Amino acid sequence: TCALPIWCMVRELINLCRLKGVLRLVEPTAGRQFDKLTQMTLATKYFDVPKWEYNLNHRADSAERVTKPLDPELLETPWRRFVYTNILDVSRLNPSYPWLIQDKADGQHDSTIVYIAGKCFGFRIVRRRDQEGPTDWRENINTDHQDSWEIYDLPESLQNSCRALMKDLKLLYGRLDFIVDSKDKHWFLEVNSNGQYGWLDEGDEDLTLHNTVFDAVLDPANTIPFIGGGSFVDE
Repeated sequence: TCALPIWCMVRELINLCRLKGVLRLVEPTAGRQFDKLTQMTLATKYFDVPKWEYNLNHRADSAERVTKPLDPELLETPWRRFVYTNILDVSRLNPSYPWLIQDKADGQHDSTIVYIAGKCFGFRIVRRRDQEGPTDWRENINTDHQDSWEIYDLPESLQNSCRALMKDLKLLYGRLDFIVDSKDKHWFLEVNSNGQYGWLDEGDEDLTLHNTVFDAVLDPANTIPFIGGGSFVDE
C-alpha cells in the first residue's frame, strides 16, 4: 500500500541529484523511454533478433512461441503476480490482453553482457538450455536449483555492436540479455537499463565488475544531464 508514495520520494531524490549534477552512470527512468519494442527495433541494426509481434484483440494462430510481459507486473490488482517468460501455444492467450509474442531462439546458453560506460563484461549460465530447467532462469533464483554463472570472453565485434546500441539508446549502463547458439551467434532479447549485477562476479577475487561500476560512478564524465523545460513527474 505504500509502494507509490515511496517511489514518489525516490523519484524526487533522483530529480534533485540530476538537478545538482551528481546523478551518474545509471538513468533510473530509462525503462519508460525505451521499452522492449523500441529496444528490439533498434537492435535489429546490430544483432539477430527473434521475430516478434505485439498482440491485442486478436487470437494468435496456434504455435509454440515465447510470451513475455510488457511490464514486470503484467497482472495487476488484485493478484500483483510476476509474469515470467514462457513457451506455450500462443492461441491459448486471452486476446483481450496485450501480449508480446516472439519466436523461440534456439541456443545453448543464456548470456548477459554488462555494459559500463563503454566497457563490456560477458557472463553466461553454466547450465545449457537443453538441460532440465525453466525457460526463464529467474525462476531458479533463491532456490536449491539456482544457476551458476561464468565469465566468458566477448569478441571485439560483439562489444562494438553493444556499444553502438547503447549509444543509440543514450545509456551509459545496462545489462544486455542474449541467447547464444552453437555457432556463437548472439540472439538479442532485451536491455535492462538498471539491471542488477551483484552476483555475477562472485568468483572473481578482484571484483573487477564491482570496481568498474564504482570507478564509473565516481567519474564526472558519466553524469546524467539535466534537461530543463519539462517535468519529471509521470504522466
